[in-house]
Amino acid sequence: TNVAYIPTEDEGFLATMTLHNIQPGTARYYVDILPNEFLPGWVDSSMGYFVITGVGDSKLPSIVARTYNKDVASGGTFGQNIIAFQNKNLILEGSEGYIPGVAVSADSETGFRTNIGLLNTNETSLSQVRVSVHDEGGNLGGEAEIWLEPGQFYQPNLVDRLGIVIGSPEPIYGSVVIEVLYAGPVAAYASVIDNGTQDPIQIPAVPAIEW
Repeated sequence: TNVAYIPTEDEGFLATMTLHNIQPGTARYYVDILPNEFLPGWVDSSMGYFVITGVGDSKLPSIVARTYNKDVASGGTFGQNIIAFQNKNLILEGSEGYIPGVAVSADSETGFRTNIGLLNTNETSLSQVRVSVHDEGGNLGGEAEIWLEPGQFYQPNLVDRLGIVIGSPEPIYGSVVIEVLYAGPVAAYASVIDNGTQDPIQIPAVPAIEW
């Protein structure tokens, strides 16, 4: 299994590793895999994504990941599970994906904020997506069309990118629709973060199914 790390900005290095001889029923566990296995010494921090592919006839193992913050008071951690997107999780050209359960607040100290993650998995073509947010009644709260470079990962704040105006510190709950207008496929998710504790949850977009 090959694992490649792709940073959002060109940081002057290529980062790959190969996992050998993962036997049936066994597991590999890596702590802080990004700095320990991929980042060179001159890079203190980085943002990007992993591409995991099988070698030859090898099937991919099940993959889980977690990001976390440290709870200074208790000594523990809290964070979010990160899913590995497969082909079935991607949004195709002309199709939509749905993200329920997002929340946004005008007050940065209370309620929630939401970031939207978009990855153009097409390595040779620009992709165009439309992101729209709807309140609990289905009313359109804002939308934006975004062009993604080949292989580009982009994670904007939902309110800032869509220009949504919130008149109350109470969070607005709703849903996000991701429509791929051109090329793709695109992976998409929301990260909903509690402004008080910084505790996040990840909500992957669910591609529409033609019945």
